[in-house]
Amino acid sequence: MNVIANVTTDLSEIAARDRFYNVIKTGAAEQIARGERAMVYPTYNQAAKAWQGTGQKIIEAADGLKLPAKLGEEAYTVPINGMFTTETIAQGLIHGAANQLGSITKIYTTRQLSWCLKD
Repeated sequence: MNVIANVTTDLSEIAARDRFYNVIKTGAAEQIARGERAMVYPTYNQAAKAWQGTGQKIIEAADGLKLPAKLGEEAYTVPINGMFTTETIAQGLIHGAANQLGSITKIYTTRQLSWCLKD
């Protein structure tokens, strides 16, 4: 039962993060189309032009954002990997991707869920 719960939790977390990243990517495309500043851009030059004069530095990695994922790159690619943004936004996205529930939180959540199911 524990294995099934852990796998289900991991898959739901991956699905939620994927949805989050796709919302960012889609929203950015819509903002760019309207001429607004977006969170992420397909190219360095687009990001640099959009954030010009704000004091924000664009990430300088040649291949853009590289967010960690629980699954290997062969199985899953983060939708906004390879896109460009400011260093501040990139750090927030990287920190958010690395922040996962600890075992104590998982145990507490599982215990609460099992109590709800028993009632």
